[in-house]
Amino acid sequence: MIKPGVIVGVAAIVLAVVGFVGPWWTIGATASGSATFTSVTDFRLFGRTGTGTEPGRSYTNSTDYSGDPNTRSVFQVASALTGVAVGLGVVSLVPGAMADKKPTFRRVAFVFGILAFAVALVAAVYVMATLPGAVNQDRSSSAIQFSGFWGSSTSTGFGMTLTINWGAGWGWYVVLADAALFLVGAILTVRAPNTASMAPPRSPETPL
Repeated sequence: MIKPGVIVGVAAIVLAVVGFVGPWWTIGATASGSATFTSVTDFRLFGRTGTGTEPGRSYTNSTDYSGDPNTRSVFQVASALTGVAVGLGVVSLVPGAMADKKPTFRRVAFVFGILAFAVALVAAVYVMATLPGAVNQDRSSSAIQFSGFWGSSTSTGFGMTLTINWGAGWGWYVVLADAALFLVGAILTVRAPNTASMAPPRSPETPL
């Protein structure tokens, strides 16, 4: 029978891998006046994707962070931390699968599960704390400055109203959920019953 802790651990690993491709931060902008223009920029670990609409057309473009060294540095650290969390999660599965055999297996799986939880959590918190500042540094000439990981801004001029909203993308939330699953998996594993101690005692052999 597959252990509940192992099932949760596998789910956490899958979520962490999904987090590699999802957007960790999203900026949405709407300019309205005589016409309406919209754009959405998704910041992923290895590049950003922009989509937009304007009268008569829509567009999509993708680029890496070669021109944004500070943003690139933040995501390099985040991708490394997420990769380490995945590795720790994978390592925890082996003793986790045998957690009901010996207390040592439970403890080892618990330790690696807790480490995976901590590293995944650090990855999410690190991006939350450093990415807005990194983007501001890379776009120092821009009139728009991001004051935090979540926020909004509205400005008017030239007959247009520009509204900008920014915040966590679904990839960031996935990694945060992944960290929580690593923690739950570790707790389930360390509480796994020891089947060896639950086995009925062997009856003494009858002498010949």
